[in-house]
Amino acid sequence: MTLVIQLFLIGLFLATVYSCKEDEPLIIKEVVITWANPADLIVGLPLTATQLNATSNVPGTFVYSPEIGTVLSLGADQDLTVEFTPRDAKNYNTTTKKVKINVIEKITPVITWPTPADISLGTALSASQLNATADVPGTFVYSPPAGTVLPLGQNQELRVDFTPTPITHKATFKIVTINVNQKQDPVITWPTPADIYYPTPLGATQLNATANVPGTFVYTPASGTVLDVGNGQSLRVDFTPDDLSNYNAIYSTVNINVLQLTVTDFDGNVYNTVVIGTLIWTKENLKVTHYRNGDPIPNVTDNAAWAALSDGAYCSYLNLAENFNTYGALYNWWAVTDSRNIAPPGWHAATDADYQALADAYGGNPSAGPSLKEAGTAHWADPNNGTNASGFTALGSGVRDHLGVFSGFNTYGQFWTTLEDAANPANAWMRSLSNGTSVNFPRNSNAKLRGRNVRLVKD
Repeated sequence: MTLVIQLFLIGLFLATVYSCKEDEPLIIKEVVITWANPADLIVGLPLTATQLNATSNVPGTFVYSPEIGTVLSLGADQDLTVEFTPRDAKNYNTTTKKVKINVIEKITPVITWPTPADISLGTALSASQLNATADVPGTFVYSPPAGTVLPLGQNQELRVDFTPTPITHKATFKIVTINVNQKQDPVITWPTPADIYYPTPLGATQLNATANVPGTFVYTPASGTVLDVGNGQSLRVDFTPDDLSNYNAIYSTVNINVLQLTVTDFDGNVYNTVVIGTLIWTKENLKVTHYRNGDPIPNVTDNAAWAALSDGAYCSYLNLAENFNTYGALYNWWAVTDSRNIAPPGWHAATDADYQALADAYGGNPSAGPSLKEAGTAHWADPNNGTNASGFTALGSGVRDHLGVFSGFNTYGQFWTTLEDAANPANAWMRSLSNGTSVNFPRNSNAKLRGRNVRLVKD
């Protein structure tokens, strides 16, 4: 086919096509513009895509009036118009839409500034008082500024000027008032302590002052001090409040009585005492000759009679009065545990547990010995390693054996406990000390018939 014929056919086809289109009817479709009334605009802010944000259901071009970047004046219900030109102009008409916008004043920030607590004269203003906050970012300027020391007086004004960072908000200020008072003395409460017995160390029971504000207490004498016996001894506390801006440092004093605790047995013998750990012990060996109900405890001097005993009895070493007065009595175990009670009311013969607590207070059985023995050689044979650090003041009283024979004078000091040896009912448990270099305070089981010393412990 020649080029001429091809061109002819193409032209014929196009003529036919256009002839058909011209015969079709023209249909104009509706343009739908969507554009809600914008939110209120702060005066001074330009129009942006936030306000000029119309959309349509077909492609095209939006032209706004006023245009983007325009700064509107203050006022309500101002017109914003958009003209929309569709890309498909044959099927869609150009159309317009109008919305309303309010141009409003700048927003006043909300400043929160609680009324400051009273301060004392001499206190510089600080962030504790100058602590305003706002609901938007910005800058606070206080008057008077931080570091100012206000004079004495009530209802003094403090002002803050606030410059907000967002241009949607305007500068504002707030005023509060503050009272400037004289410094106050804290109120210290410190009841007069109850009497204590020597050598009870001072502790929280006596050194128990309180104050109506937080702070630090320093006691004189300090906790742990052992006061001498005496009435009306002064205790002092120096109190430093945490808040020295509003409160003064002060002190308070109370008096305490330190008593020598004594105990009197049925016969009228008076014994001094010592506090060791949580227990109160007599410092001397018992020498009572009657039970609590007044029944006499037999004094058995004959060796054979002693060896035949099966109930309570006592003696003195070698049956000498001077040994009785100095070293106390030697009792067999039945006298110690008789139901009529060898101890006066409020006291008891030391138990096995009492002696264990005594030992534990000074390192336990293997090492407590020196701390429990009287120092020197007045009542112990040389050498004697006793220090009497405990105040227990054990003496070398000697013992009487199951045959009635005396031995160990100034060499041994032995003490009955109230505990029977369950494995050997003929025996009971005892504690022993000796002269020389031994440091032990051993627990042994021996015949109940033997004569040994007794110590009392307060109930």
